Amino acid sequence: PAGLGLGAGPYVHVLLASGRRLPGAVPRAAGLAGIETAARLVAEAGGAWRLLSDGGGEEGFLAEIWLRAAERAAPAEPPAWASALRVLLVESDSLVRASVAEALAELGHRVTQAASGEHALALLAESDAYDAMIADQSMPVMTGLQLAATVVERHPGIRVILASPHGHLPAAARRFLQLDKPFRQEDLAALLGAPEARAA
Repeated sequence: PAGLGLGAGPYVHVLLASGRRLPGAVPRAAGLAGIETAARLVAEAGGAWRLLSDGGGEEGFLAEIWLRAAERAAPAEPPAWASALRVLLVESDSLVRASVAEALAELGHRVTQAASGEHALALLAESDAYDAMIADQSMPVMTGLQLAATVVERHPGIRVILASPHGHLPAAARRFLQLDKPFRQEDLAALLGAPEARAA
């Protein structure tokens, strides 16, 4: 942004707004000390603060903050001893599925995507040549745990990993490897590189 004295590079732009004032409400300007403190903290973090409206007029409080974005780390390299795995990724959210598939591919794994438990079973019926399956627990119709139970019965050579927010998996899921959401590429690398994940 021009006029804020920031260096070139990626930034996160945050807008802080109180919303419009209700009719008849008495306008109350934001405390000057609070604004100065916020501006100082943002400056210390290498960003910039701009007050657009203090909330004392017809408009509500409105300010913007520009914070320098962290540089993206280079994709984690798979361990030298870890060969590429054939991974079946089962996730109903297409955006999440594409993101995780990209992370797995960057780690050197071969990924096949499935949009549901039924889709995954159809793919496995065609070929069960997979080393691991990562399945989201909260899929509609067939949950990740229901899919996992079917897969271990029909295809016992495939290591199953269930993805879910921490503490959201039932006790019956303890027999499977678990991946806490949200997870990072490093978490995928560590889990798929573990001996128990490669035992298949």
